[in-house]
Amino acid sequence: TKHDWYLSRDMAENYFLKEEYDESLKWAARGILSRDGKLESKVNLFAMIGDILEIKGFEDESIINKYMAYVIRNAKEWTIDDEVKNLLSNYGLDLENKDFKALFEEYKNMWVSLKYFGQERQYGVITKVFENGKAGFIKANGTSYYFHAFEFMDDKSYIYEGTEVSFYLEDAYNKSKDEMVKN
Repeated sequence: TKHDWYLSRDMAENYFLKEEYDESLKWAARGILSRDGKLESKVNLFAMIGDILEIKGFEDESIINKYMAYVIRNAKEWTIDDEVKNLLSNYGLDLENKDFKALFEEYKNMWVSLKYFGQERQYGVITKVFENGKAGFIKANGTSYYFHAFEFMDDKSYIYEGTEVSFYLEDAYNKSKDEMVKN
């Protein structure tokens, strides 16, 4: 029921050790996208995703993740492996870059895609927005799904009844009903 980023990190590491790379990617991306924890605390998740994507043959995406880990380390003045530095310099990347927050925003959609890898995108309409504007319901295929406004990837001003949206489903726990649900 918890969504703390470090729990996702632990799951990603466990799946990585079992060589279940698709599951590891999903959990690592979930940890990266989690609202708790600082990006710099997640530096090893970016590196892990880079390693997995390299194993799976996705060279460009692998380099982006390794570069993200590099930029964080550079900004924090942490040690950087010479092998990684040489690899990234071969791609003509700015090795002086320290703006990991801007880099994260630029490639955020990649981590969203990894989090929901293999899942079909759903389409529906917002049918209810609570007064506080922080949550509501989306109706799709005759079913209503709860959503949090912080998960909305577009301009928050579009959160109103009647807005057509696309979304992915995620397992969640409904405390009031004491059951697992899809949000």
